[in-house]
Amino acid sequence: MQAGEDWVACSPRARGELEKLLSCLGVPRSLEDLGLGLLCRRRDNGVEDIYALSRPLAAALAGLPDAARGALASVGVHVARLRQGRLIPLLGLCSLLARHRLRPSRGLAVVGEKGEKLFLYGRDVLPESILRYTPMPGVECSRYPVLVANARMEPLGWGRSRRRRDRIYIENIVDAGWYLRSGV
Repeated sequence: MQAGEDWVACSPRARGELEKLLSCLGVPRSLEDLGLGLLCRRRDNGVEDIYALSRPLAAALAGLPDAARGALASVGVHVARLRQGRLIPLLGLCSLLARHRLRPSRGLAVVGEKGEKLFLYGRDVLPESILRYTPMPGVECSRYPVLVANARMEPLGWGRSRRRRDRIYIENIVDAGWYLRSGV
């Protein structure tokens, strides 16, 4: 852990943004409904990393002295990052959605086999590879990225819908292939 970082209860802004994203996706349940608690790691630069973990563990960790919490490197599943008031969903949230079989009804791009391969290589998804696209509803949800899934509805990552020549394509933000490419 870097100097100036601390594990704390998530800010109302972080919680609200995460719940708003799930609502925009049309996911019928919140993370709390699944028995998960949230814990955040705040940095001096204002970035807030959001982690989901079992509710009892979140409560136990929140009750630890500052020095003990400061020794933690990571807990739970890293689901999102709040930077400059903007929520950036991460691959951990894709994992939780898949694990709990929560399928978005909106903000979803389903891609074919070729699009899946290219997306997992860090490439954008071209219109001809999109099997089904359901945009985010309304202006207030358009600030969030869409979930990209393959034909078997397995989440692949997050992308931003873009329009070129009256056709939608998906700009890759983060994908599951990143783990292999990054060497982590």
